[in-house]
Amino acid sequence: MLRTTQRNLLTIGLALLAVTTAAHARQTDPADLAKARRLVDQSRQLVKIAHRHDPHGFGGHEAKAADLLRRAALQLNEAHDFRAYNSGKSPRVIHTVSRRNTASGAAQQRASG
Repeated sequence: MLRTTQRNLLTIGLALLAVTTAAHARQTDPADLAKARRLVDQSRQLVKIAHRHDPHGFGGHEAKAADLLRRAALQLNEAHDFRAYNSGKSPRVIHTVSRRNTASGAAQQRASG
């Protein structure tokens, strides 16, 4: 039980590391971002394994961690795509996602319009 709790804490720590790395991806080497993506994938696997070994032993917190890791993986993938799309462009021409291009932005436009 103590070992799985330590594994969960490690997993959550890795997820936070990955999210922090994604936030600073623009200022770092692309290899750092790739490493963060690998760490998040490994963390997701560890959470799945911990859940399989003791499905009711974490009070649902492992499910929350799994969701946060999934979201971190999505953000890291978007950071990778952003960097790939904008490499070589001048800072003034950098592509950003507008609220109109997102599903939540489209829903907000329909509600307000």
